Amino acid sequence: MISEGQLIRAAGAPCDCGCDDGCGLERVRFFPRQLLGADDLNTEQRYFKEKLRRHNRFLHGFGVVCGCEVRLAPTAARPLQVVVCPGYVIAPQGDEIMIACPALFDLASCMVTSDDPCAFARPCPPITSSTPLRSLVYLAVCYTECTLRPVRVAPVGCGCDDAQCDYSRIRDAYEFACLDSLPASHAKPAVTCDQLCQGAILPCPPCPQDNCVVLATIRLETHFIPNPNITDAALAAQYLTAENAPMKIDNLTDRRLLYGTAMVQEMAICTCRGHGAARPDSPSFAQSACDGAQGWNVTISSPTGSTVYYTIDGATPAPGQPGTAQYQGHPVHITSWPGMQAVTVTAVAVSGGVQSAPSMLAVPPLPQAAKPTITIDLQRARVTMATTEANGQIHYTIDGTDPTIASPVYAQPISFARGGTITPKAVAVAPCKLPSEVAFEGGTPQ
Repeated sequence: MISEGQLIRAAGAPCDCGCDDGCGLERVRFFPRQLLGADDLNTEQRYFKEKLRRHNRFLHGFGVVCGCEVRLAPTAARPLQVVVCPGYVIAPQGDEIMIACPALFDLASCMVTSDDPCAFARPCPPITSSTPLRSLVYLAVCYTECTLRPVRVAPVGCGCDDAQCDYSRIRDAYEFACLDSLPASHAKPAVTCDQLCQGAILPCPPCPQDNCVVLATIRLETHFIPNPNITDAALAAQYLTAENAPMKIDNLTDRRLLYGTAMVQEMAICTCRGHGAARPDSPSFAQSACDGAQGWNVTISSPTGSTVYYTIDGATPAPGQPGTAQYQGHPVHITSWPGMQAVTVTAVAVSGGVQSAPSMLAVPPLPQAAKPTITIDLQRARVTMATTEANGQIHYTIDGTDPTIASPVYAQPISFARGGTITPKAVAVAPCKLPSEVAFEGGTPQ
């Protein structure tokens, strides 16, 4: 191991240490009978914290990973109010920002209302930066930290000075800021497309001085005067239609998006499939009338030159996976509806290795046939059955088992021996209807 006195630095320009102190991080080396103080424990925490920040900066960059949509939320009392939806952000210096709850932000007063303890509860509010009202502002979220949970500090010496307190916790928090210009970190990247494609030696990204991410660009119209008697809902609708509405929110133009690994993988698959082949059109459906049996016929029309795959359980078709079938040009026959709920047929078209967006069709269950009636005539020792269904049939059993469509068809009264045993049950079937409930005669002699 090289000691500090033996460390030799190479000649030339000093390295760019970025956000780290002295081109490297220190962690505590523990050994028996070592005396540890607050500085040692904080150094150990800082080592892992800075490594995570550096990992985020160099391997991922910064931006909005998901959520954080900024929407209009005006009220008569606060006509310049917006709401920031929950989301996840990586700040330019590598810090994580988690907006767990919707936060109301008033551009005029820079006041925040939120159920998120990291954005509202004292002493950890989002510390808002206020600027004079302008026609164009950039609403940004910035990483900050706050101290909380004060505890008494152990007295020194005789213990006379025992009133001192200090905070025992640090919480990750965030602050909203209204900026009149884009932060320097949001400028165009120093690395060009040519450098990326030619395999040049790329410089490490510098550590930004700011730690804010722009969420939306908001154009303000200061001459708009809302009706003080208008309801909040009507005021929000007026913002969407008035030419001089006080706020126009743009969530995308200046927002820096940071795609997660799973999303980048999906984007690469979409790009590489078919080497840029055009995405085929989605299949279309034609649900025919009932075919005379107990079911619907569904025909799928495939785009020219495409192969269609489908499922009937609502899942997205995946060629080669269980539950996915290739459409062969014959109608798909739907005959059962678990729980009497609609069956969702989902289909995709595949051409040149590129898959279309899925198409879906909800096939409602067929109506159920009316339950037949059973009459036992003890004097004549016979059983008669009837149904109200037009062109319907009755299937029956006389041994107590539940009948199916494979059971005998009722055509005439059923005789039984006097004093014998008979337990008639019946179901009715009709074209374009599901079999009825099982009917039985509880007064059957035994």
